[in-house]
Amino acid sequence: MGIYLKNGVITVISLAIAFSVNAKDISQTELVKQMRSDNKPLIIDVRTVKEYNAGHIPGAINIPHLQVKMRMNDILALKDKDQDIVLYCRSGRRAVIAKDDFTSGGFSKLTHLAGDFNAWSANKMPMEIGTGQKAIKRADL
Repeated sequence: MGIYLKNGVITVISLAIAFSVNAKDISQTELVKQMRSDNKPLIIDVRTVKEYNAGHIPGAINIPHLQVKMRMNDILALKDKDQDIVLYCRSGRRAVIAKDDFTSGGFSKLTHLAGDFNAWSANKMPMEIGTGQKAIKRADL
């Protein structure tokens, strides 16, 4: 029994190390700089529609993590597979799932927002509430 637990722990540690090597995070400050540049990344919020409508990063599009695989063609209509894409969710778990789906779909320039939306909101970074034309910027509140 002890050997199975030991192997399980080793497997978990190995997966965590492999993920951290492959995962590239972008800081909130760096994302804001990129959002203001000519080479803006595509920002994808993988939270639920309800979470997105309650507040999201300006310009982010909402594709809930459970819909990423079936909406690859929609995403390709916005950007090609070699364009920069920044993923975020509330705390990171769903962004990891979405990253795996994008990677399987052939996307190569994926970045994860460090701290996800929890940290973005806590740091009072720019935010919009609502969708499309109805979006309200935090500065308007």
